Amino acid sequence: MKNGYTLIELAVVSSIIGIMSTIAIPSMITTIKSDRLVTTANQLTSTFKFARSEAVKRETDVQLVASRGEWLVQLDGDTIMVFSSNYDSISVKGLANMTIRASGETTSINLSIEDDDADTQDRCFSVLVSGQSQLTKGGCVSETQ
Repeated sequence: MKNGYTLIELAVVSSIIGIMSTIAIPSMITTIKSDRLVTTANQLTSTFKFARSEAVKRETDVQLVASRGEWLVQLDGDTIMVFSSNYDSISVKGLANMTIRASGETTSINLSIEDDDADTQDRCFSVLVSGQSQLTKGGCVSETQ
């Protein structure tokens, strides 16, 4: 009766595990990078929607202040929320100061959430004058093109 594994069986199993790991790891790394990009885009979207809802709820203007890669939500001079990317590899291009009026209206803006990896798909966060916003796959299209 056999109580163990032969050396050949262990070598075959180890080889299979090695081959599968070699195939799976690059895919997993791309997935992690993509998740970081989506997380940053969702945080940016949530920050804007929070600021807009506070402006409408409180019937007063709310300021979004761009400062060193952050977006500060300010109400009556007090900062009540901060957006900042948690990842050094991801940048948000186009952050600018904005005022959201009590009606929810604001200025139009396109923010591009990017990393320098060709394997991931950048995101574009667009805000219309009406205050409606949209997050789409792909970088923002420049008006000069």
